[in-house]
Amino acid sequence: MTLHELRENMHSPHPAGESAFVRSYDIIVVGLGTAGAFCAIAAAGEGAHVLGIERNKCAGGMCTLGSVNNYYYGVQGGLYEETDRICRKMTDVFPRFGAFHPDAKKVVLESQISEAGVDTCYDSCILGIYEENGAVKGVRALCGGKTQDIGCTLLVDGTSDGHLIRMLGVPTSLGRKTDGKTQPFTSVRVFLREDGSLGRTNFDSGYVNQYQDEELSQAIIDAHSHHAAAEVLKNGERFLYAAPMIGIREGLNFQGEERLTLEDILEQREFLSVLCYAYSDIDKHGVDLALDEPLYQDWLMLSNLCTVTARIPIALGCTVPKGYAGLMSTGRCLSMDSYAASAVRMNRDMHRLGQACGITAAMALKTGGRVMDIDGKRLRQKLIEQNCFDLPSNRRIGFDNSRNPNDYTPVEWMDIEKPGGTEAIRAVLSTDCPGVALWSCRRLGKEKAGDALCKMIEEGDEMLRANAAVALGLTGDLRSLPVLRELVRNRSAFFYKDCQRCNQLRSAIAICLCGRLDGEEIVPELLQMLKPEEFERPLYHEWTEPSRKFGIRRDFNQVYYQHFSNAAIALTAIACREPALFLPIRSSLEEALQDLQYIRRITPNGADTSEYKACANIWKLVQLRLG
Repeated sequence: MTLHELRENMHSPHPAGESAFVRSYDIIVVGLGTAGAFCAIAAAGEGAHVLGIERNKCAGGMCTLGSVNNYYYGVQGGLYEETDRICRKMTDVFPRFGAFHPDAKKVVLESQISEAGVDTCYDSCILGIYEENGAVKGVRALCGGKTQDIGCTLLVDGTSDGHLIRMLGVPTSLGRKTDGKTQPFTSVRVFLREDGSLGRTNFDSGYVNQYQDEELSQAIIDAHSHHAAAEVLKNGERFLYAAPMIGIREGLNFQGEERLTLEDILEQREFLSVLCYAYSDIDKHGVDLALDEPLYQDWLMLSNLCTVTARIPIALGCTVPKGYAGLMSTGRCLSMDSYAASAVRMNRDMHRLGQACGITAAMALKTGGRVMDIDGKRLRQKLIEQNCFDLPSNRRIGFDNSRNPNDYTPVEWMDIEKPGGTEAIRAVLSTDCPGVALWSCRRLGKEKAGDALCKMIEEGDEMLRANAAVALGLTGDLRSLPVLRELVRNRSAFFYKDCQRCNQLRSAIAICLCGRLDGEEIVPELLQMLKPEEFERPLYHEWTEPSRKFGIRRDFNQVYYQHFSNAAIALTAIACREPALFLPIRSSLEEALQDLQYIRRITPNGADTSEYKACANIWKLVQLRLG
């Protein structure tokens, strides 16, 4: 038998001999958070003997300690609805506050966990994992101040950050491939309004690697320090507290038996063994789109489809580390890429996924902890019986208003080869809401759509001409470059308007595409954008009033940032493709970026804010790529 530990933040296995477990359980769930709590309850409900180990003093994770007490998308159904219903009835003790009062949910979850027969250890943590021939046998835990070896048939990592996955040495990845950055984390402020009601708000607090203790500690201090400032409280609001748990939106993703990718979501691919479905837009947060991977850029920035929602299959194998028996993961640490992780993290879906994993874990007791060997049909039947598996619905992909569930427009991709297809694409590209046509042309490719788009460019209508060039650029067709260069040179603060929020600048889109397709000809114009005098152009000062629709804030010059960041990254891409341009471009970028003075043109905020860090990421990525 081998005992796996984390030493100096690294996987450290060593021989352990035969362990004498002081007690044993069918299932140990480590982390009784948003998913883990419902995993433990559901597994116990199936008759399993369950131990829940939690490092905090209560269950519920971000819903309780994090004070995230409303829902953003996600699928309804399952145990959590009864939990919330009970919470809403407790108004004699807890005032109405969001979908549920966080303290009410603490009380109700504790009661439900106890009634289910789950043994619990709070203020406790895992020190090591016992494994033999690829099968988990138990854990070494610090429970109640005592170190104990506890056996189990199946171990569930409900920590959301994959701490057990790391401890066992499962291959993992972190963040986007460009620079390793995960989604910005969030910090929640609870306040009292003048009318006596409670409110809360959260804001992006920057980028952090939660696996580096000093970095995480400083990030928490920085984030919480902004809550009581006079400028963030308005209309007589009184600051009450900052939620003790910050909102880490993304952690490690591991190598599982199956893997979910952004491409799977956008192409609506199905898996044979779907455990349950999530439902959301690709809600990654952060403004540094120029630094993102191409597929995500194509979807969110270049096609302006930020608020399109998708029905997302979570395969059973996405919860099972590849090659291991007796181990599952529930919550937002799954086998998926960084962009899929941005969608598979909503509270409703985490509750439901936890319940589904609990049922699965109980069934896997009959297969010796080999999760992939369970009866899939029986599992689905159980999930349907417990209202935890949504059958195929008509909301597969479309524009969904999170503030009005009845406001939904399904999306059908356009096909230029179908009767009337060219005319339909032309009609949409002639508007300021061209997103569906842009993505449709990308899917068709330049072989099918290229010639038709070139003809549209020649038709003379300025909206059609510009949008057809963007569509052509999305297909990788170099015939788009004359118009794209023109859009860059004549840059303007023209936003598309497909979405409810965060619509994109067409000129920034053109810059991004030129970075992919162009060479020496566009370089002088891009270099001009990095010079301080560029900031004097009127277009960077037109948008001053905050706007959710266009992502405009008082403390952040969105228009300038998108032009500047896309220009810097486009130049970096050109330098990497063109050896003769590498040294002069690198020199120019160093001159423009390395003193970080450009940040002050974008935001007045300090180095401990998300806005400042988003700006600093530009220089970090340039350094990473160009040395």
